[in-house]
Amino acid sequence: MLFVEVLLALTAGWLVFVLWRAASLFYDRRADSGRRMCKLVVFMSDQEDAAEGFLRKLAAWRNRLWPRLEVAVVDCGSADDTGRIIRLLAGEMDYPVMDKGFCGQKKGPGAGSTEAPVHYYDARGRKGRSLLNAPLFCYLKEAFN
Repeated sequence: MLFVEVLLALTAGWLVFVLWRAASLFYDRRADSGRRMCKLVVFMSDQEDAAEGFLRKLAAWRNRLWPRLEVAVVDCGSADDTGRIIRLLAGEMDYPVMDKGFCGQKKGPGAGSTEAPVHYYDARGRKGRSLLNAPLFCYLKEAFN
């Protein structure tokens, strides 16, 4: 008889824990919906030496801040393998890639729009370690923490 009572108590405790965990996940998602949302467009070109590291770091930030941060990458007509790297990683990391026709276009939502603001980061002038340590990551850390 004692075994059955202990088993019932453990089952009840487990059920309470599961319900509490499900409610806290729902509550956390609702709390995130009121937080700052942002769309980020990154321009890249001729940066094959550090493109993969940069994009993996950017994807890690996007995953950490999701759903508050959306990222898209623009290949601005690279002469090296940067465009191929961007597209290969896009399949793995699930971010949209825009063609060079979008380079230089900075159109965000209009005044009074309820859409998330669109920010642009031009990474084209950075190479190697400079790209991996881009100020973009400091901005993300400050803006979302």
